[in-house]
Amino acid sequence: MPNPRLEIPLGAYEAHMAHPAVDQARLLAEELRGIPRTVRPHSVAIVGAAGGNGLDEINASVTTRTVAVDINPAYAAELERRYAHKVPGLEVHVADIEYSKLHVPPVEFVYATLLLE
Repeated sequence: MPNPRLEIPLGAYEAHMAHPAVDQARLLAEELRGIPRTVRPHSVAIVGAAGGNGLDEINASVTTRTVAVDINPAYAAELERRYAHKVPGLEVHVADIEYSKLHVPPVEFVYATLLLE
């Protein structure tokens, strides 16, 4: 059975996340904004990064390496298009971390709220 995360267009996903009844887009951005203040990681992995999910809030003066992982190759491609020039040290990976091994150097902080949802 195909993973439903591969079938949903990014625009529909982002509209859902931003819908006032769901409000997860704002929550994700607020949480990412707070990470550098409390943890101060030089490297972060965002699992379930979709098309960005708060990447605008990464503080490049603190976090110099950001690993973004998503199962959907279309989402990952759009994320890279949107953020490659904005987020220094951005690495974008397509992986189903439930069934695949992801080979990247370690990071100091893993943000996987959507995975654990």
